[in-house]
Amino acid sequence: MSQIKIIAVIPARMNSTRFPGKPLVSVKGLPMIEHVRRRVLMCDKLDDVIVATCDKSIYDLIRSYGGNVMMTSRRHKMASDRVSEVVKKYDCTHVINVQGDEILVNPKELEMLIDEIKKNPLNDFWNAIAPIKNHNDLKNKDIVKGVTSLSGNIIYCSRILEKKDINRYKNSLNVILGILAYSKNGILKFNQFKRTNIESVESIDQMRIIENDKILKSCRFKFAYPGINTKAEYVKVIKILSSDNLQKGILKAIKYEK
Repeated sequence: MSQIKIIAVIPARMNSTRFPGKPLVSVKGLPMIEHVRRRVLMCDKLDDVIVATCDKSIYDLIRSYGGNVMMTSRRHKMASDRVSEVVKKYDCTHVINVQGDEILVNPKELEMLIDEIKKNPLNDFWNAIAPIKNHNDLKNKDIVKGVTSLSGNIIYCSRILEKKDINRYKNSLNVILGILAYSKNGILKFNQFKRTNIESVESIDQMRIIENDKILKSCRFKFAYPGINTKAEYVKVIKILSSDNLQKGILKAIKYEK
């Protein structure tokens, strides 16, 4: 394979169903989307970091901070559509899709995902996972849960699990994080597939990969920090940024960058 070139794309839009305007919500003195962008920039193994948006307010904000941002079509229904539009215009072999609400993403763990890509660059799809450490997460429909195979492939995802399923899969269950990676061909193929049954019912993009019989490899992160999808999660994130030593250290680093 030719030289591996990995970029990160952070899709963001203002018209979120559960929390409208959340990319620009202020968290500890910075807009949420800028938190995410700065954290991803701290991952030295990436060749570029681009915010992808259809909203001029987000575009102008990122430009004001000197960031790389691209306006994308308003017709896109999914974050992966936005990522695909960016990838078509960039010289890269792989892309990491970091959702714009993954405000507590750890740059060191992103490096682990990049290492996994480099170990097997001919694969098309990866997803970050983390252990389920809070039993309440199993009942939380905002948290996607996934079943992994013995070899670490993700073979099923769901938001709501019946008690019998929790008991049946408990040793194979993980949190599915909003951090995916694709080969360039993989993301373009993904967006050519029609929406699949379980994907539509559960509103989980990853099921389109699985239902099309493609291999979705996992990359295990240590923690499943919450993103900000709701105002309740916003409160959780504020508490973590105030109490978690790792997160306080990252926050200090990104707030005082030049």
